[in-house]
Amino acid sequence: MKLRTGDRVYATINGKIQSVYQIERTTETQAICGNIRFKIEYNDGWVDQIGQAKWDINCFYAETPELRAQLMHQNAVAKVSKILFSTLSIEQLTEMIKIASK
Repeated sequence: MKLRTGDRVYATINGKIQSVYQIERTTETQAICGNIRFKIEYNDGWVDQIGQAKWDINCFYAETPELRAQLMHQNAVAKVSKILFSTLSIEQLTEMIKIASK
């Protein structure tokens, strides 16, 4: 498969999404996003970054519905973890308990 302008590439470390890059333009062999370049051809979702150091632990994947869902879940968990529960009303806490116990 080939990356195209507008496609999104997810950078992960140890299975956690670190960033998302949107392809701005392509050449015959490269997909370019700012100063980051990827090989335009990819297999099984795995995208190779051009110039990536051998010791770099980032893995790059073409967008899939599973990655979109993982990012949405990851962002939701991050937001929920920042809630100051002591500031919520009893009604809000009750609703959260109902949702959490389903």
